[in-house]
Amino acid sequence: MQRLLLWTLLLASGYTYAQKMPLVVGESFPYQESFIISYPERQVKSIENYKDKHLLLVLFGSECIQNFKYLPTLDSLSKNKKDQLNVLHIGRKDHKIEEMYHKYQRYFNLQLEVAFDSLCFLKVKVYGLPTYVWIGQDGKIKGVSAPSELTSENVSRFLSGKTLPFGSITEGLTYNTSSELFNKKTDSNYLFRTKLGIWNNTMPYNYPVKLAFDSSNFHVSGVFLEGLYRYAYFGTGFWDHGDSLNGKVWLYPLLKGDSVFFSQQKYYFSASYAGSNQPDLKSLLKSNLEDYFGYTGEIVRKSMPYYSVTVIPDKIETLRTKGEKKVWRNNHARIYLRNVPIDLLIERIAYYNYTGDSREDIPFINETGVNFNVDVSFEAILTVRDEFFAALREIGIIVELKSRIMDVLILTPKKSIAIR
Repeated sequence: MQRLLLWTLLLASGYTYAQKMPLVVGESFPYQESFIISYPERQVKSIENYKDKHLLLVLFGSECIQNFKYLPTLDSLSKNKKDQLNVLHIGRKDHKIEEMYHKYQRYFNLQLEVAFDSLCFLKVKVYGLPTYVWIGQDGKIKGVSAPSELTSENVSRFLSGKTLPFGSITEGLTYNTSSELFNKKTDSNYLFRTKLGIWNNTMPYNYPVKLAFDSSNFHVSGVFLEGLYRYAYFGTGFWDHGDSLNGKVWLYPLLKGDSVFFSQQKYYFSASYAGSNQPDLKSLLKSNLEDYFGYTGEIVRKSMPYYSVTVIPDKIETLRTKGEKKVWRNNHARIYLRNVPIDLLIERIAYYNYTGDSREDIPFINETGVNFNVDVSFEAILTVRDEFFAALREIGIIVELKSRIMDVLILTPKKSIAIR
């Protein structure tokens, strides 16, 4: 699943950027053509039609779990701020996005305006989906963000005309970010260098699985601070179902006293060396984090929660495959699996319950005892945990909260210091 999450993050926006127009704070949204609003009523509009109010424009794709999870929040925001704010969704059109959105629209009784358009995504440069574009009444972009920046404080700042904390822009970055984020002046005398900086949505994501030099460079960008600590202490930025660390190592660091270590800000980190002596990358990153943020780390053994996935005994045989051609197909409202290992279903369960921003992610462990391929098919709003788990119970699969001993990274401040 780790591989799938990373591909979802990167490939959802993995278009050819060379001919696309960037989202630049202080300038107009670069796509001015007309598009067709599908909900709540069919009509033709363009971005120009939204200058009567502030506009929160959401660019999303069919694979955007975060966008579908945020739909009820955005619908409430649109209704509560209707006199000041327009909320518009433009979805990258494919074979499944409209049907899937319609299921969510009916389930939550959404009144959001939404269009499905391919041309917009061929012309506008975005590095990840969903992307929120905050556009003022003057038609100028005030900020570009991820869903995590949708806070009441930021909405109030936006509507009152104040500068948004993510309203900055970085020009000229491409996927060759390792060298671009270092000093550009020629320096043939250095032995090694590192750079730690604040990331924003105008920069590309770069999220390698392992902490390791590629030739003489390493670069990660668009990662929360706890992700940097995972690289520094475990040598990997993320793990989930199917990874050897899942259920053995707790995903998020804890502060001394057991509170969850938490940072809203995302960062980038780059390292490079010259010559034949390769430095210890874990030690370099630990040193950078400790020097700047002021925390020392220790890995301890603790009892931590996990989700146990089991099958009701008299339902086990009903899951056994009929032996048809292997199929693995799902969207955010349906699971359809044929002749596949049950681990693929548990991967889907973990995938749709990955919260990302809330730091409440709990590992899912296969304790079914099923050693044959299965057939599983059902419909549910998969981003709603209670409905998803209820649909699983209907076919005999039980998800229960339990605990087990795991390795946990404990961070202790060397002095009183706020996360910067």
